Amino acid sequence: MATIAMLVVVDDLTYGPISWLLVGLFGQIAVVVVFVIYFFAQLYLVNHGIRDSPGRMAGWFLDRLQLSRRSHQVADRETHIHEHVTGVVFACVFSILIGGILPPLLLWRRGWSRSAVQRVAVATSAIYASEFATLHGLIPSRIL
Repeated sequence: MATIAMLVVVDDLTYGPISWLLVGLFGQIAVVVVFVIYFFAQLYLVNHGIRDSPGRMAGWFLDRLQLSRRSHQVADRETHIHEHVTGVVFACVFSILIGGILPPLLLWRRGWSRSAVQRVAVATSAIYASEFATLHGLIPSRIL
């Protein structure tokens, strides 16, 4: 629970202000803007993450997703969650918690084919982009 709470706080501090700005500029259309941006950004990162060389920009973002943790307890919890991503269903379920990028990449590391990982990435990206758009687009648009 502590790991999830920390992810929510870091996520809100990082993307919250940008989302609030988009909502202020575009109103409820920001929900669609946030969804589209996040959906395609995740697909971009997964597609570059399964390459031998992801490229400079994608590599920078991918490195941020898999930072080594200072706390061994947090690292152990993350590893425990990652070990459960063994198929499409669990990738989709865990995408709610860990985003749409990591589950397909975890399957790639388990030896899944490029095309299978890309198909899973479409589903996980849509799930997490929907969650993200709700939290950072829809809810702020209702408040403003």
